[in-house]
Amino acid sequence: MELLIFRIFVLVLGSAAAAYTDTKTGLINDYITYPMIAIGILFSLIEFNLNAFIIAAAVFGGGYLLYFLGQIGGGDVKLLTGIALLMPFFGQGNFIIPYLGETDTPFIAGVLFVGIALAVLFNSIYYIIKYVRKGIDFDYNKNGFIMGGVLALFLVVYFYLIMQFGVSINFVLFMGSLMLIVLIRLALEKGIRKEFNLETVSLDKLEEDELVALEFIDSEIAKKAGLGIKKTIGKKEIEKLKELKIGEIAVYRNLPKFAPFIFAGVLIVLLYPNVIEMLLF
Repeated sequence: MELLIFRIFVLVLGSAAAAYTDTKTGLINDYITYPMIAIGILFSLIEFNLNAFIIAAAVFGGGYLLYFLGQIGGGDVKLLTGIALLMPFFGQGNFIIPYLGETDTPFIAGVLFVGIALAVLFNSIYYIIKYVRKGIDFDYNKNGFIMGGVLALFLVVYFYLIMQFGVSINFVLFMGSLMLIVLIRLALEKGIRKEFNLETVSLDKLEEDELVALEFIDSEIAKKAGLGIKKTIGKKEIEKLKELKIGEIAVYRNLPKFAPFIFAGVLIVLLYPNVIEMLLF
């Protein structure tokens, strides 16, 4: 029990600190995530918990792919890996605060489910309202509307088919509502990023993990710098840009923060480990 209390203490403290620094600075410092990872590894070795390493490896691999594609930051990947190592599972008989039900679902799965759902809802609604107030450029977002319409038709067919197999109406309502908001945000994404996130910065002010705005960069320059599929700038890409004598480059900044929603996910799943089952089944 003492070990579990310490796990929860480190888990909550680390994710709270990450949420705070991410909100204030847009960064999650290594001095927060590395101790979480190290303590998680130590506990897993003491307990001979191979599952913890398997779950953490899957989280790191999936997270790194999203980082490579410019969807989340490197600090987010390390934070999620640390959480997976600190708390592989959180089931019946393994709790301090009483909760409703039990689950065999990995702890990080619940955290991601809650965190992503909250992030999508909050950020999508926030930016949609902000863009509507500024004035939507429908012509600039034309391709987004086409893509959103195609995906909407696909989802209607998908939800209709799964309902024929007795899928819970809670699942359909929850995911349908969430996906509707996502589709609206997706349709407006190009314009939202241009209006609220696009900046042109000089190379001396360029930071690692910046998300490059490829559509505003010459394709030849992007290719020579090793950018394309990879949308996140690292040391290697910065050096290549300097060699090409590029004075400035377009990037997306002030992007939505994810760590605060990860922290919310941690708290909710600690109280309700079966949150996925509660909402979807």
